[in-house]
Amino acid sequence: GRYPTSAWRAGDLIPDPHPLAVPALPSGADVRLVTGMYHPATVERLPVEAPDGPQPDHLIPLAIKSP
Repeated sequence: GRYPTSAWRAGDLIPDPHPLAVPALPSGADVRLVTGMYHPATVERLPVEAPDGPQPDHLIPLAIKSP
């Protein structure tokens, strides 16, 4: 929260961890967590560009780590 997106430059990697408790899932369950960035005034989802190009539906995939 101390480095606003307006100060970001192309190629910056900004770690900003937010732990999320995910309920126990059945063994072998296929889970994909995603998020997005939104314009605060319009709530429009912002485009997301990854090294391999634009991301489908402007979604950012999240890593899942076991405790």
